[in-house]
Amino acid sequence: MTRVTKNSEIPTSIISYLLIAKAPQPVGHRALIPAGSAYLNYLRLSLHHNYSFDALDNRLLAEEQRRIALTNEATMGEDDLGVGDEPETDELLTLDPKEWKVVLTNVLLELD
Repeated sequence: MTRVTKNSEIPTSIISYLLIAKAPQPVGHRALIPAGSAYLNYLRLSLHHNYSFDALDNRLLAEEQRRIALTNEATMGEDDLGVGDEPETDELLTLDPKEWKVVLTNVLLELD
């Protein structure tokens, strides 16, 4: 139970907590700080979903489905940024991939 002191508006439970937190600690003592994904998930569960795991699961499922839909939309479109498909000749398919420099040089010389 918290009481409000006469001189200030800070509840006495907070003042006592602050005094205890400032007290000297033994050597090697470390304060635990709430951080990380587990703590953020706990806050999300408590603040947004009123401690309901079902509501949180439904929300996470909806987010995952939206992410999958966005990924599918991106891959359904053109991957080549508008370049399009070019027909490949049999001559090009029979060439050795290790000789790409020679082939590229010949193609560039033919363009000139």
